[in-house]
Amino acid sequence: MLGEAVSVERRPSLDEFFVQTLSNVEDLCTGLEIDHRFVGGTISDLYRPDTQIEIDPEKRTITLDPFNPPTMLRPDGTVRDADLVCFSQDQSEIREAVSGFREIAKEAKRLGLPCPYTSIESAKWVASEREEGTIFLRDWKKRLRQWVTAFEVHQDSNSGCHLSLAIDPVRQEIPVRSVEPWHIKAGNLTLTAFNPYTHWMCYRIRAPSGVKKKDLELLPVYGGLSRITFLKKFAQRFIDQLREQTGVNIREDYEPWWQYEQALAEASGGLLPLRRQLERLYWDTIGTSASRGRGFWGPISRLSNKFTGH
Repeated sequence: MLGEAVSVERRPSLDEFFVQTLSNVEDLCTGLEIDHRFVGGTISDLYRPDTQIEIDPEKRTITLDPFNPPTMLRPDGTVRDADLVCFSQDQSEIREAVSGFREIAKEAKRLGLPCPYTSIESAKWVASEREEGTIFLRDWKKRLRQWVTAFEVHQDSNSGCHLSLAIDPVRQEIPVRSVEPWHIKAGNLTLTAFNPYTHWMCYRIRAPSGVKKKDLELLPVYGGLSRITFLKKFAQRFIDQLREQTGVNIREDYEPWWQYEQALAEASGGLLPLRRQLERLYWDTIGTSASRGRGFWGPISRLSNKFTGH
């Protein structure tokens, strides 16, 4: 697969290989028919203050112009990650995708290049009150390790599937339409992701401790705004353009998301208060360095990401 995309006669630059890696991951998931979405910085970092979005509601496509070309390294010199979530129930396909990610990493090593760590997190499938088909939460004991919000798909033989945001003891059903796949086009690169409003909301509800400190910092790269405020602008623009073109206002789809965010902040049951305090301490101190693998944090950065939602 990679041999056709990257010429062995010329070693690609870091950024060329990063773009090709994202494209290969997209093609791999699409080929396996995995219901996936790129999340986090992979999508956010494409936006710049002057980026305009053009949406095609029929094809569920969003074209960015201009945009930031994807880069392998962050400004601090650490290698970027590529994070995905998926709603597929077939775990064998997900394992096959993970095997494909490893092949990409092997190709990077062969070329003497660093490679982004690609992770894929599955929704929890719940059938007949039994949890099935998750990657990080295979049984009730492992709920102790759940530090971030998960998508739960509840199967009901009478009424079909229902989707919820969940972290014990908080659960909130949300409209399936709010997580529909959209295609983000940045030049020749096309990635499957959430729509900009859902993308923004995921930053708000990911952790019990709320929006991370690093996402509230005012930065020149965001035109003096914080990341969370910067992404809000694109979210609102998307909602407005969609309403203008289709006459449909999907803001009401997100009322349950706001309810979940409030419940998450106020919940006092179970281990949630402890999780909230520990996560806030983590992100206010070592979180950014640990999750990005700076210095001696490198060997444990992937473990950190799984439990704290980098």
